[in-house]
Amino acid sequence: MEIKSKSITTISKGSLYTEATLSAYQRAVFYRWLQHPLRSDEHIVWDQLITGPLHIAALNSALIRLINDSGGVNCNVLREAGLLHWVKRRALSEEEWLLNYYATPLAETEIQRLKTQAFDLEHDLLTRFYAIRLDDNRYRVIYILSPVLIDEIGFEQFTAALEQYYQEHYDAGFPGISAQVSRYGMLESEQPAMETDAITGNCPLSPWQSWFFHQLDEGIHLAPHHYNHAFMVDVPLLDKEILEGSIRQLLYYHDALRLCYEKREGAYQQYYQSFETVPLQVANVRKPAAAAALGNTLTNWQQRFNLTRGPLFTFGYIDGYSHGRARLFFACHRLIMDEASAGLVLSDLQQVYQHWLTGIREGRVLPGELNKIPAAAILGPKGESYRQWINAAGAYAAATGNISDERHYWAATPAHIAVGNALLQANATKRPREISFTLDKDRTALLLGSIHDVLHTGIRDLLLSALGITVSGFLGDGDHCVLLEDYVRETGWPDTDVSRTTGNFGRLYPVLLPTGNKTDIGAVIEAVKTSLQQIPANGMGYGILYGYTGQELPMIRFKYTGSREKLTGRGMSAWQVTSEAAGLPVAEKNRHYFILDIHGFIREGQLCFQLSGRLTATALTDLGSGYQHALEMLISYLGKSRQAPRKTFNPLR
Repeated sequence: MEIKSKSITTISKGSLYTEATLSAYQRAVFYRWLQHPLRSDEHIVWDQLITGPLHIAALNSALIRLINDSGGVNCNVLREAGLLHWVKRRALSEEEWLLNYYATPLAETEIQRLKTQAFDLEHDLLTRFYAIRLDDNRYRVIYILSPVLIDEIGFEQFTAALEQYYQEHYDAGFPGISAQVSRYGMLESEQPAMETDAITGNCPLSPWQSWFFHQLDEGIHLAPHHYNHAFMVDVPLLDKEILEGSIRQLLYYHDALRLCYEKREGAYQQYYQSFETVPLQVANVRKPAAAAALGNTLTNWQQRFNLTRGPLFTFGYIDGYSHGRARLFFACHRLIMDEASAGLVLSDLQQVYQHWLTGIREGRVLPGELNKIPAAAILGPKGESYRQWINAAGAYAAATGNISDERHYWAATPAHIAVGNALLQANATKRPREISFTLDKDRTALLLGSIHDVLHTGIRDLLLSALGITVSGFLGDGDHCVLLEDYVRETGWPDTDVSRTTGNFGRLYPVLLPTGNKTDIGAVIEAVKTSLQQIPANGMGYGILYGYTGQELPMIRFKYTGSREKLTGRGMSAWQVTSEAAGLPVAEKNRHYFILDIHGFIREGQLCFQLSGRLTATALTDLGSGYQHALEMLISYLGKSRQAPRKTFNPLR
């Protein structure tokens, strides 16, 4: 059975293939590999559980035939005269052992190590295969392919050919492979056991994390250790011993707290560090001088992070406030957590603390017993780990059935990006500035509530519609792109639950705002809503397929993070994130990558926006006032349309 490659065609000149046979995606993979040769987070991994007898020699022979017959798989990338070519490797002999067989089970950490071994795209065979005997009647078979092969052979094609070859290599009596696969999928998709114990070893980088280190190498982050989220939480007076014990328990429940980083052989690596305890910082603001210096104290607490040794988070307890209240300070590096994850840590910390406080007061628990019961007994079982999420997301490119359509969609955006960036660059300066504005509570309530019934919109539809109006007014009529950053925890794999997992789930993707030349605000909203609905997989595939370093990104970044104020508890026992300054979360020497950065959030019932970037003071002020006006105009339009839907109200005319 000859396996026809999806894109490779042989030419007469020796064993080379034409330069065009490398797709744009494959070229992007190759150049990313040149930058980070030890990178492994993009591997295509099919992980199968075989229940029943398995003929190991027949499987090895079938794999050899499959590789030899797949013209686009048994090859390497060759650089020649500045161009990239495919070059064939020698055919494998039927006597060779391609399949790595283990007669006894392997630890999950060892399997993870096998999965994350890097490929040399110019020299290695770009496939690896493992068969692991679990017991007399079960085998785990893992097929690993370099991501550069993603256009050459698909999962269905692979398994169909392997099944045919396998059946041709054993005597009657052995069932086929497909008849014995009880669960199969990409990477962790065969429903592996949760990583419920303390996680150790390496963890692949997410696209967002890889992008951070690219900026570090480009000189954007001059103080990479000081790039944080920071929170001040209004709390009742707390018992510091119980608080420290509760923090210790979370270290091995929220494993992302133990992530650290180092550069090994030119590539950045992420791994889990072991911490027995993390000291609790303490301050008192009863004296006016201490209260005045609190901002500097909080900045000092969070500028000591060490990316290699860790920890990359800190807690602080500040008392001396009036009315029997105190403050809990929490800062974490953005590499290890996004804002939503940080909020989850704070909520879980309150729950663990309250559990132990109540137990000690009721005499059910002694203070020395704080660490004898795991946090999972209080908070419930751990879900998938952050490492499992990255693996599942990394396999998305191979798992999706309409990947060519997704690439076609993203390929249409660069022209809009380049035009908008050029116009924005004309107003750029070297000096960063920042402004902010706030909508009143009445308008915020409308924006978050009833006006969505008019055009069946969501909050993001309206925020980006108003932004589209603003950008078109600033850069000129036409359709413009912004870069949307969100933290939706999708994997593309329906059985992966990371609802209680912490980590940096950030993803970036360009969004076209087709608002230019439209004079009706309803048409603007409908156009933006449609544009958002057309984005494949809610933008999940952009960073996975292309990354954030190989192409031009819009220089306007937008993110909306909602409300972060609500934690559990009532009355004097309540914990609530406040709007109080939490020191300096990001070092001033870290440069602004984007020309314009827009961050929206809800604080004390009001929609707030912070606009920062490398623009003239006049330009930034005009953008801020223009965006606020567009939001208020949009709210007014939808409010009046809801009250009198048959009347025409068009503030753009």
